[in-house]
Amino acid sequence: MALSGNLAEINLASVFQNLEQNTATGTLKISHHKKNWPIFLDKGKVSTIIPGDDWSDWFCPILVRRLGIQATDYEKYAKKLKKGQNLLHVLARRKVAKKEDLDSALRFLQEEALYEMFFLDGGDFSFNAGERKKEDYPAPFDKIDLRIN
Repeated sequence: MALSGNLAEINLASVFQNLEQNTATGTLKISHHKKNWPIFLDKGKVSTIIPGDDWSDWFCPILVRRLGIQATDYEKYAKKLKKGQNLLHVLARRKVAKKEDLDSALRFLQEEALYEMFFLDGGDFSFNAGERKKEDYPAPFDKIDLRIN
């Protein structure tokens, strides 16, 4: 199933409702003002969201607010990440926070990104059926399963 359109003509809730009713599995890409958000759906449910290329910038304030992590600690490790490294694993290994707390904060980040998408003033969407592609879902998003209706 391939589906695409403009969010000024059909609202995002209708797109999600259609994909859920059809128990669709694949990647829904939302584009707005040169920003892209890939969302992986598994049998109609939101499984993974990449909250934009700048997701790590959003993540720091969430960790500071929810877990009391120092922004300087976060930035020190985030800047030193090597390509392909999982930020959550590095932060947990350095004992900046517990893995469970980091996973919870990452889930919160994705949920917030999803809710923000409902307030976009336009943009485009495209859905391509099929399994999750590794290049679209880098660590730490590669194994997440949110199961959001």
